[in-house]
Amino acid sequence: MGSATIITGAASGIGAALTKRLAGSGARLTLHTRHSKERLEAVASEARRAGAEVETILGDLANAGTSSEIAMTHQSRFGALDHLVANAGFPILKSLDDITADGVDGSCSNRRRNAP
Repeated sequence: MGSATIITGAASGIGAALTKRLAGSGARLTLHTRHSKERLEAVASEARRAGAEVETILGDLANAGTSSEIAMTHQSRFGALDHLVANAGFPILKSLDDITADGVDGSCSNRRRNAP
């Protein structure tokens, strides 16, 4: 039995690559994305074919309920948590001239506070 891991931001990039890497070892994975259920399901299907057990969750980590849903879903399916990969990112849709430290701090602290 492989490790039990939650990966946020698993639909693309580093999260998807890590999912593929862990899947071959029989990992038990809870995969999260904020907006691309289709891409997340494609990553999950590939992981299942490689031997992983997979749960998927769609939700915005800026909402407090999402982190609870991720944790409860993972716990009920796998019973343990060996690794948490807090990989979810977020865009700041402003030019560099318009970005403020307070704006970045606010976005980051909201996601840190609500992480699983």
